[in-house]
Formats: sequence, structure tokens, C-alpha cells
Amino acid sequence: APGRDLDHAAGFHVEERAVQVEELHDATEAFFTGTTTEVRPTVRIDGKDIEDGAVGPVARRLYEAFLEGVGQRF
Repeated sequence: APGRDLDHAAGFHVEERAVQVEELHDATEAFFTGTTTEVRPTVRIDGKDIEDGAVGPVARRLYEAFLEGVGQRF
């Protein structure tokens, strides 16, 4: 799966599972991955900021790994 390929490239372990929206209220970072979304950070859920409302370091690193994998640079 694309997410698993990226996590290994970036040095992370990814757990893919269904989550309840309530779990996301305590998240320190959130993002989506997919064929058309690549790595899409989410900084707000149900009108509440996640942490400080900024893109986090994990999403940034995964996006960098994605770009490296397709031969692009920031």
C-alpha cells in the first residue's frame, strides 16, 4: 500500500485502521494519504485546531519522502 511504502521510506511505522472521530480530538497530528491526495495534512477537526493548528513534522516528512520517491524536491 502507498502509505506503507512512504512510512518505511521516512522511517515511521503506520497503523491503518478505522478510527472514531473522538480519537482525533486528542491527536497531535492528522493527515490523509491516497493516490490523488498524496499526503494531505489536516489541521482542524470539527472546528477545533489539532495541536497548534499547523502542519506537523510527520506529515512534512512523509510529503518529503513522497516527493523523493517521485523524483521531485521542495
